Amino acid sequence: MLAYFFVLATTDSAVTWLYVSEIAVDVSLGFVGVVGYFLVFCLIYAIKPMENSFLGLAGTFYVLGTEQVISGIWAYIYVKETSGGLSDRQKKTLYTPNDL
Repeated sequence: MLAYFFVLATTDSAVTWLYVSEIAVDVSLGFVGVVGYFLVFCLIYAIKPMENSFLGLAGTFYVLGTEQVISGIWAYIYVKETSGGLSDRQKKTLYTPNDL
């Protein structure tokens, strides 16, 4: 359990909010916030039934850990900063308008 919480706190859980606040404009940041907190709400209400199912407590953490691994692979492939071996200068200009 400690390993799961460590990985969650140092990867997807914390980084998602920081990443979105850096690249999103006000309207999309509000949308992402609403969707993000809705998913957290759903996760909170899904954990207890998962623990009481045939998965048990350990199986619940295996399912959530697998989801974290899949999320990491998705981010590596699709997030522009992680997918191509870009230099620092290229990363800083990814989201700037072309006319600047």
